[in-house]
Amino acid sequence: MNRLALFSLSSSLPWGEDPATLLKGGLLEEALLLRTCWRRELYALLPETPVPGLPEPDLRGGGVVRHLLRVLLGLESFAVGESHVVRQVRDAYEGCATCGPTLHRLFQRALGVAGALRTSFHPGREPSIPWLAVQAFREHPRWPEVRALVLGAGEMGLETARVLAACDVPCLLANRSPRPLPEDPRILPLPWEGWPDALGQVEGVFCCTASPAPLLGPEPLEGLAPPPWVLDLGSPPQSAPLPGTRRVLLADLAKTAETLLRDYRASLSTLEEEADRAAEALAGELVHRSGDTWKRLALARGKALARERAALAASRCGGDPRDFEVFAESLLAGFLHPLLTAPPAHTSRAWRILSGSEEEAP
Repeated sequence: MNRLALFSLSSSLPWGEDPATLLKGGLLEEALLLRTCWRRELYALLPETPVPGLPEPDLRGGGVVRHLLRVLLGLESFAVGESHVVRQVRDAYEGCATCGPTLHRLFQRALGVAGALRTSFHPGREPSIPWLAVQAFREHPRWPEVRALVLGAGEMGLETARVLAACDVPCLLANRSPRPLPEDPRILPLPWEGWPDALGQVEGVFCCTASPAPLLGPEPLEGLAPPPWVLDLGSPPQSAPLPGTRRVLLADLAKTAETLLRDYRASLSTLEEEADRAAEALAGELVHRSGDTWKRLALARGKALARERAALAASRCGGDPRDFEVFAESLLAGFLHPLLTAPPAHTSRAWRILSGSEEEAP
C-alpha cells in the first residue's frame, strides 16, 4: 500500500510528467495524470525497489486514497462541494492507458464510494465556478441591467449561461461547433465568428472554452467605452492581459470563494467526516479486499432513506417523526438480516449494489 503515491505537479518536475515515458524508464509501475482547472496531479504505483533521483511523493498509501475521495467530493475545490470535478476525474481515468491493477481498482472503487457518499451526505445546492464568476459580475456598476457573452458551450459554458439566465441576465452563447442549447429565451445562440463584433453589446464576457491559448486580446476591445468586464474561467487563461478592463481569473475567484462559501462549507462537515471514514475503509479494502466499505455505505444509505420516509409519513399522518424512524429502521434491520449474518465472501457484491456503487444486473 505504501507504494501508492501522489505527486503534485504545481511546478515542472525535472524527470518529466508523461506517464508513458515514466513507465518506460522504469521510474513508475503504473501512472495516471489528472488535470483539472485547478490541479495537475500524478497518481502512481512506485517500483518495489526505490529508484535513485525520484522525488519524494506528496502523499503515500492511505493519504492518496483520502485525497482522491476528497477531490471527487469537491472538498479540495475552491468551489467547495462542486461536482464538475467528477467528470474530469472520470475522463482522465477512462482515457488512461498507463493504469495497472492497483490504479484501476483505486479509481473504480473511489468513483463508486464518492457517488454513494454524495447521495447520502451531500447537503445539495452545490456551488460551482460559474456561480462564483456570476457573483463577481454582480459587482458591475450597471448590475442588474447587464448583458453577457459566453464563449464556449461545453459543461462550464452551459452552466454559466444557466446561472446568468437564473439571474435574469440575457446572454449570447457562442460555440465553435453547433450543439443543443438550453431552451431559455434569455440564452441566445451566436455564430462563433460573430463574437468579436458582439463585444460592444455586452457588459461582461465569460471565457469558458478549452482553448490552450488566449482567445481574447486587447485588439477587439479597442474603442469600446467602457469595455466589457472579462471573466476568464480557463486554465490556462483564455484572455491576454487587458489594460483598462476588469479581468477576473480563477485565482481571483478562489480568493473570494472562502468568504462566500464559509457557511456552505460548514454544512459539509458530515460529508467530510464520512469521507475520512470511507477513505480508511477503502484503503483497507485495497490491501485486504474487504467488503466493509460497501457494507458501511449501504447501511448509511438505508438509514438516510429511513429518516426521509419517516419524515414524510409523519408529515402526512401526524405524530412524532422519531417513532416512525424507529419503525422504519426495524424494518430495514429485518430486511438486511440475511446479509448481516451471511459470510462476507458471499455478500460483497450485494453490499456494493445496496450502497448504490454498482448497478444490479438485469
